[in-house]
Amino acid sequence: MNVDKNLEKEVLTRLLHAHPNGLGKEVLDNYRGERVVASTLAMLQERGLIQHGHVICNEAGEHSLNLPIKLSAAGVEAARKLDNSPRNSKASRDTQTVDSLMKEARAKKIPGRSSMRKQELIEALRKAG
Repeated sequence: MNVDKNLEKEVLTRLLHAHPNGLGKEVLDNYRGERVVASTLAMLQERGLIQHGHVICNEAGEHSLNLPIKLSAAGVEAARKLDNSPRNSKASRDTQTVDSLMKEARAKKIPGRSSMRKQELIEALRKAG
């Protein structure tokens, strides 16, 4: 399957910045067309980057979607690597919730994170890079 890397990046980034409940039909909104986006989603699912069972392919090769579409943990990691937004800047961290900061601290295995306040988490994350 030949996949447009720009489309793959766009889809992963949109899913990364989506509501925690995932994206509905709007995930298909793209000038390339719904079929192309659906096949990209299928490929991302095969690679374990979106949660399994959200894209189903029939015998004719047509894709159907079980909405909402959500990233897997591996998908979140891959999307963050591709994302060019200043997510690690102090300004963007100030707007994040304590829960999202805690998840990021957990992923970076920052010691003492469970007893930290928001500003302490931001500082620890900044130091961790």
